[in-house]
Amino acid sequence: MRALIARSLFAKILLWFLVATVTASVAAVVVNQLSGHPTLLDAVVGRLLRAHADQALAELDGGGREALAAYRRRIEAALGGRVYLTDPAGADLVDGTDRGVLARTAGRWGTTTVFRWRQPVLTSLSSDGRARIFLPVSRGVIANSFSRPAMALVLLASVGLCWALARHVTKPLRQLQAAVERFGQGETEARIGSDRSDELGQLARSFDQMADRTNELVAGQRRLLLDISHELRSPLARLTIAADLLRDDPGDAETLAQIEREAERLNELVGEILSAHRPAEPGARRAFAPVRLDEVASEVVSTCRLEAEARGRRIEWRAGEAVTLRGDREALRRAIENVIRNAVRFAPEGTAVDVALVRDAVEAIVRVRDRGPGAPESALPHLFNPFYRAETDRSRETGGVGLGLTIARRAVESHGGRITARNAAPGLEVEIALPLEGSPPAAPAGGSRGQAPPPAMV
Repeated sequence: MRALIARSLFAKILLWFLVATVTASVAAVVVNQLSGHPTLLDAVVGRLLRAHADQALAELDGGGREALAAYRRRIEAALGGRVYLTDPAGADLVDGTDRGVLARTAGRWGTTTVFRWRQPVLTSLSSDGRARIFLPVSRGVIANSFSRPAMALVLLASVGLCWALARHVTKPLRQLQAAVERFGQGETEARIGSDRSDELGQLARSFDQMADRTNELVAGQRRLLLDISHELRSPLARLTIAADLLRDDPGDAETLAQIEREAERLNELVGEILSAHRPAEPGARRAFAPVRLDEVASEVVSTCRLEAEARGRRIEWRAGEAVTLRGDREALRRAIENVIRNAVRFAPEGTAVDVALVRDAVEAIVRVRDRGPGAPESALPHLFNPFYRAETDRSRETGGVGLGLTIARRAVESHGGRITARNAAPGLEVEIALPLEGSPPAAPAGGSRGQAPPPAMV
């Protein structure tokens, strides 16, 4: 129960309201007891009026209406006000006048004190219920029976509780407002840091998370601009140098070839930047067609194997069973190719890059593992961000510009799949998981998820 109250703002408001209500009620009872108001009316005034009603009936039974009228005059002289004696239906026992309004009022309220219009009326039944006596009194008689200082104390206590509740609720909201204003003015480090466990605390933490994410996005955009500038500046500088050399020797074929290579590299870089930041096309999945994923992966391995051998590496391909899914063949090919080429770049010379295709009942999985240095655990969630490099050295020894894994991630996610990276000790393993459609064959007996018996190595 305590945990629920701590987590829920609604429960806190409800509890505070109940506390305020109970406190006010208890205080009112105490005040009434101290002032004697209910006791006075019920035990004293009510008893006195009841005795007069009983005596009035005795006068009526003994001497008729004249005796009753004389008794009423004596009561009025003693009490200092008009007195009405009626039967339960409201007929005046002295002159027969209809006093139904008084009778109905007494029946509605059913208490010793009733309020008829703007004047309080004291009333009580006789002991046998055959008569009712009414005594209109001034409002001051009722008002003065309450202890005004005590009532003021009750009111003050209620106001104090409500004030504490309002402060309890509005203080974190004011903190949130101040943090939002600071953040909107460019102070991107503004945070609330609330340790509350209710809805207001959750709101504050959500703002902090949003601010952290916004900060990351802004920093990422700045880093993206710097990275693009860096990547474009290097080939442009080489093109400038090559152009200067070509002016000195217009027939230098090697310089012309270098210019062509750098121009091609610039073209590829711009294409990769556009691919990495192109918004997803609406309805793209509706244009998907059946694709043999095993054939696509095999073609990519054959293409990348030449590059790997030129670098002194090799690719070991474990061809899985036939896997058909619906998708964009070219996007899937490029995603797998980018992952394999990335592994080849970071694999040490003389080692192998393992590529395997497995499937289970719900998805097909392509795993690519190198035997390189891996990546820091803190860097793994960022490997698929544009231009991200786990190493601080931005030399071109490993090649690439840091967009291959980003493009792969976009392609995989457009197919409803996922791509993840983890350290394999040694090396890094990237896993592409793509959902299957249709009625896939049952998983092999004794196999676990994504762990079909490995086929022969190609």
